[in-house]
Amino acid sequence: MSQRNFEGSKYQETRSLGVREIAALIRKDLKKYPTKDGYKFSVRSAVFSGGASIYVTIRSVPEGMAIETIPFQEWKKENPHAAYISAPERYSDEIRVLMSSVTDIVNAYNFDNSDSSSDYYHSNFFQTICLRLDDGGA
Repeated sequence: MSQRNFEGSKYQETRSLGVREIAALIRKDLKKYPTKDGYKFSVRSAVFSGGASIYVTIRSVPEGMAIETIPFQEWKKENPHAAYISAPERYSDEIRVLMSSVTDIVNAYNFDNSDSSSDYYHSNFFQTICLRLDDGGA
């Protein structure tokens, strides 16, 4: 059984809001992202017949933060046309922690009672978190 069953800490207080309002709250939370300057995020929302989505794109990270692991960079040079599925871990520990933190911020407003084994999907919204740096990296 592939049941998720979670409810974010801010879901109950925001459950009557639309996805655009939730995206605005997420944007506000991301502006407070801790410690280092240099983070830049884009938060978009979409409504469609099957539900709603929130898309968070990490656009900038502090200068000097490692993006990709050295083993991945070496593998990419040696295998320029290979599928990434056979690659070593792509992102650095710092980037993985960042993406996990952003996911936690977004999930605070979500709930998910989906069961993919029975093809049942029930959540407040779908989400996508991606890294697309403005300087062309990753």
